[in-house]
Amino acid sequence: MQSLRFTILLCVLAKSISLHAQTRDDLQAGFMAWAKDAAQPVSEIGIDAPTTSLSFLKEMIGEARIVGFSEAVHGGTEPMAFRNTLFRFLVEEMNFAAIVLESGLTESRVLNDYVTGSDMNLADAVRQGFTFGFHDFRQNAELLRWLREYNDALGADEPKIEIFGIDVSGSPGNLGAPRNPDTALLVVLDYLDAVNTEVAARYRVKVQDFLPALSSTNNYGPVPEAERNGLTATINDLISHLERYEFEYTAASSRLDYAWALQSAISARQVDNWFRNMPQDWVLSDGVQWNQVNLRVRDRLLADNLDWVLGMLAPDSRVLVFTSVAHSAKTPVYEPGSTEVLTIPMGRYLDGRFDADYVNILNMVNGGEIAFCSAPKDVRQPMLFSSPPRDSAEFYFSQLGMSRYLVDLREAPEGLAEWLAETRQHWNGLGALVFPTSEAFDLVYYGGEVGSDCVN
Repeated sequence: MQSLRFTILLCVLAKSISLHAQTRDDLQAGFMAWAKDAAQPVSEIGIDAPTTSLSFLKEMIGEARIVGFSEAVHGGTEPMAFRNTLFRFLVEEMNFAAIVLESGLTESRVLNDYVTGSDMNLADAVRQGFTFGFHDFRQNAELLRWLREYNDALGADEPKIEIFGIDVSGSPGNLGAPRNPDTALLVVLDYLDAVNTEVAARYRVKVQDFLPALSSTNNYGPVPEAERNGLTATINDLISHLERYEFEYTAASSRLDYAWALQSAISARQVDNWFRNMPQDWVLSDGVQWNQVNLRVRDRLLADNLDWVLGMLAPDSRVLVFTSVAHSAKTPVYEPGSTEVLTIPMGRYLDGRFDADYVNILNMVNGGEIAFCSAPKDVRQPMLFSSPPRDSAEFYFSQLGMSRYLVDLREAPEGLAEWLAETRQHWNGLGALVFPTSEAFDLVYYGGEVGSDCVN
C-alpha cells in the first residue's frame, strides 16, 4: 500500500506543475517517494543463500510462464549470483522446470545431461557445455552443482529440472572458446554415424572441405562466395535429410537424441547465417562493424530456439531465461545519439508470442569492476566502472540508499508511470543502451556494485 506521505506528494506535484514541466528535482522527489515505498529489499544472494526474502515475487510474477532476467554486464558476479538465488526460488517455490541461458544450444546438451544424471564430472561439463567464455565464471559452475544435487534428491518418478542454451553454437567471435564454430555440424555428423553410417560417410565427404572455414572465426573470411554457397546448401540438405528420416532415425536412436540432432543441424545453419554476414576476405584487423547485423540475427534465433526448448518440456512448463539487457527488452534498443535501431530484442518477439506470460526483469548495476577471465592471470586487467550519468535510469534508482532491491514498474502511479516510460539511457558502467524503461521491462532488480569471480 502506498504511504500517505507519497500520496500527498503526488497531489502537490499534480496541482503545481505538469509532468513535462517538472524539474529534475521534482521528478526525482516523486520517484524517490514512490520507489522507497514500493521497493522490496533483497538480502543474501548466491546459489546457497536463503530465498525467503524473495517471497514477494510470487505476486509480481503471478502465473507468467516465462520470466526473463537480464544481465546488465557480462562477467559480473553480482547478476549471476542473484540469478542463482532467483532460480532456486522459482524452482522451490513456484514449480519452474528449467533455466535457459545465453549460451550455445548444441553445447548445452552436455549441461543438461550432467544435471539430469550423466557420469561426466562437473569441471568437464562446465568447460564443454558453456560457450562465449561463460565457463570461466564460478557462479555458472555453482548453478550446475546445485541443479545436479537437487535432481539427485528427487524421487525416481519426479521430473528433473533442466538447463538449456539458446544462443548460436560454437561461440563465433570468441576466439578463446573451448569449442569451435564447427561444433554443431560435427555433432550432427556424429549422430549420423550412429544411425546411418552410409549417409554419415557421404555427408562427411561433402563437408570436409568446409570444416576448416568453421574451425575459427578467423578462417571464414577468405572463403570464396561459391564455397560459401556450397556450405549453405549442404547444411540445408542435411536438415532436409534429417527431417525426411525422422521415424527411421528415432527408432535407431531415441526421440530425445533425434530432437537434439535435428536442432543441432538447425544450429549449424544459424552459425552459417552468422558467418554469411562477414565481408569477403575479412580479417580481425579490419574491425567487427559488420557484426552489428548479427544482433538481429541472434535475437530472432534466440526467440526461435526458446520455442524449441519449450517444446522439449512438459506442456505449460515454466522457465527462467537469463540473457543480457539488449536481448531481454520488450522494445527496440538504440545506442546513445543514434536513431537507428540497434536490435529488435528477443524479448520483443516473446512479448508478441506470449503476452502476459512473459514477465521480464531489468538488471541495474552501479560501480565496481569486471575482469576478462579468459585472459591469463598475469595479463588480466580489470575494467573499472564509471558512475552513471545524471540523466540515466541507473542514477535515479541508485538514490534510494538500498544495496539490492526489486521494484515492480507496473505499479507506478499515473504521472510517474509516464515518466518511467520515457526513453532514456541505461548505463552499465562501461556503456549505455537507450530504451523506454517501463515499456521495455516489467520489474527492476537493482544490484549495486559488481565484480568478477573467475574460476582460474
